[in-house]
Amino acid sequence: MNALSELTRSFLSFSWSMSLYGPVQAWRTAAAPLSPDEADRAESGYDSVAWVAGRELPGAWNEAFLAGDSLQRDLTDLGLAMLPRDLLDPGAWLDSGEAALTAFGEGLRFAVPDRRGRLAWREIGNKVEVFGLVKRVGEKIGVPGAGEPFDLPALVARSYELDSYEALWAVEGLGHAYADHLWPRGGPTPTGLLAREAADTVPATSLLMLHAGIGLAFAERRIVPLLPAVSPEEIATVVAEIVELCRANSLPGDVGAAWESMGLYTRSFHPQLLTAVDEAVRRVAPEVRGYYWHGAGRAFYFLPINFLPCGWTAWRPFEMAREQAPDEEARLGAWAGLAWAATLVNMRQPEVLAHLLVGPHGHELAANGGFANGVASSLVMRWDTTPGAELVERFLAYRPSGDPELARRWDELVRRPAETAVERWHPVLARAGQLGEVFRYQDLAALVARLS
Repeated sequence: MNALSELTRSFLSFSWSMSLYGPVQAWRTAAAPLSPDEADRAESGYDSVAWVAGRELPGAWNEAFLAGDSLQRDLTDLGLAMLPRDLLDPGAWLDSGEAALTAFGEGLRFAVPDRRGRLAWREIGNKVEVFGLVKRVGEKIGVPGAGEPFDLPALVARSYELDSYEALWAVEGLGHAYADHLWPRGGPTPTGLLAREAADTVPATSLLMLHAGIGLAFAERRIVPLLPAVSPEEIATVVAEIVELCRANSLPGDVGAAWESMGLYTRSFHPQLLTAVDEAVRRVAPEVRGYYWHGAGRAFYFLPINFLPCGWTAWRPFEMAREQAPDEEARLGAWAGLAWAATLVNMRQPEVLAHLLVGPHGHELAANGGFANGVASSLVMRWDTTPGAELVERFLAYRPSGDPELARRWDELVRRPAETAVERWHPVLARAGQLGEVFRYQDLAALVARLS
């Protein structure tokens, strides 16, 4: 089944890239053939051909290729997952049919929405809003074009003129734009983008998400040239470069926020490299692995397939992470990253978390510490970025009603971790200059005790 899955994903990726590549090259009217080097690499299979073609696409077309390729791969996995593992076992076929009918029933909630269906639509809307905030930050705050001066303090100030919910995501997008602007194509490798001298020019509240943004830019710049058929040694070299780029451009206590974005970018746009990059991280930068899988968890939440109004939109990312993470360390990190994203995206409507995740899946979420850790970490980061924000106070005050078991699970998985994060852990981490530590799964209580 794994071989069939890989072949199907590769063929669909090839087809998708060709469907975009052809019109764009025709529009250019002077299509250049693949270079001999690219052609040699393409001989290794559909993946390589698709990726070479995708790389040739300009601007938004390339982004469409990456998003579409990711969606097709995940849809393939989802479709094949409906097939029984043992194709000759009638009982396995019955189990698969039952799972498919259950998924269909869940999908009907979007067509004729009950309460959970309306909340699921709300969650999708929140994801779309956040994606747009990060992606189109330039339109919101007026990021300068190439060759123009980049006034980071002024742009951070404009980001904070947005409401507190939008400001966090705008600052992350600004960090990405900042790194891109100061590292033009073909220019020298940057150093010190957010080192102490630069960091002192902007509010301390902006630093965590600025670091996340520059890390995303570094991962994008270094991973894009890779091909799926690249050797483990080449991947290890790129991973080492990204790790060092983040270190050379970050405050020591915030570098984790930059490292985490490597996992976010890899799983979002190059899922076929997720395992290979993980193996490289273990070889050349094992201290970064927790951040890598936390970022991959964030990516699972924002995958294109999880924007589609069908099936279990809230729970599906957790199942995907459980399937694709290679071991317990990675699964804990990915679930923490997922909880981080789900909490921040839906903070204005805590009932989304309560009724789509904690209520139906509280037992599974409580089985390990990943979810509660992600909730706590997200509150540390949110409180640091927008201290005193009313939406945080409202989130902390929320209590689900009418279901004692849900109320108990909410206290266990959300309320108590969130309150502890804001009241006890954030002050210690901020004083110690170690806020970047919340971008990976670990025992935060033990960390805070050591720092105290």
